[in-house]
Amino acid sequence: MAASTPYSRHGDGRAVMRSAVREFLVSEALAALSVPTSRALAVIGSDLPVWRESQETAAITVRLAKSHIRFGHFEYFCYSEKGAPDKLTQLLNFTLAQHFPHLTADAAGYKQWFVEVVQSTAKMIAHWQAVGFAHGVMNTDNMSILGDTFDFGAVCIFRHL
Repeated sequence: MAASTPYSRHGDGRAVMRSAVREFLVSEALAALSVPTSRALAVIGSDLPVWRESQETAAITVRLAKSHIRFGHFEYFCYSEKGAPDKLTQLLNFTLAQHFPHLTADAAGYKQWFVEVVQSTAKMIAHWQAVGFAHGVMNTDNMSILGDTFDFGAVCIFRHL
């Protein structure tokens, strides 16, 4: 279990309105700058109170993406126990069929898939650097396997020239 941080939401899994609006605005800014990104379709508020430093309004960002499969989905099975290798193979084969149909579901296809994921991720990060974007919480749960920006984080910085 990871150590708790001041930004971890203390395990409640909820977003607040300010974070949801930021997600919406950042996804639109990145799209306008031609950076590979998921998009926000809507922000929906709730009457549910959420406690951070003080009470805030809960919200959800409805996100559109070519895929919601993330690095973290693969990582999960690497750290799971029972049946994990079979589930990892199932996820990889599903991913290939859905998003990489030009690749084969064998060792050669898996290797080429890895190469393509690394390349698309590197291109995405190069796009970030070109517009001065810094991701606020880059981790495996916030990385799309298709090279699109996902979950924009607590701090986002732009310096577009």
